[in-house]
Amino acid sequence: EEYIQSGESVKELFVREDVVEKYMSLIEKVDDDSIFVVTSEVYEKLSEEKSPQGILTIGNIPKNIREGSYEGGGIVLESVRDSGNMGTILRSAAAFSAKRIYLSSDCADVCSQKTVRAAMGAIFKMDIIICEDISELFKSHSENGKTPYGAMPYGDAIEIDTIKLTVD
Repeated sequence: EEYIQSGESVKELFVREDVVEKYMSLIEKVDDDSIFVVTSEVYEKLSEEKSPQGILTIGNIPKNIREGSYEGGGIVLESVRDSGNMGTILRSAAAFSAKRIYLSSDCADVCSQKTVRAAMGAIFKMDIIICEDISELFKSHSENGKTPYGAMPYGDAIEIDTIKLTVD
């Protein structure tokens, strides 16, 4: 649903026959040759989700998700391996109006069904840049007058409310 609303090009759209009416406003935005109405049994074989909504889109990776390097400030995620956690973090970042997320190349696949589902549309609301060299990213960040901050689940951390953070 979010993919279609983001304006991305749909290659194929599978809709479970019992929810066609519910999603008619979305279905109307897709070329008729790309729409497939399927039974519940067929849909179950297409979707990995335990409680699917009945609509599944196949398309290209969104334009805002790309390989790259430093493009300005943002949030950096390194080695987030669980797809559900990745989606939840992206959703939280979008809620805080983050404009850019950098991911190390060993992070979970940002386009996996589990990540997309957990992100609840957040992957369409910010630039997501996959970086080969995170250390180079921090170096570029510092060279551009930005102060990088890190968060880790252990150690002698400074509480976030004691730091004046800015987002660009």
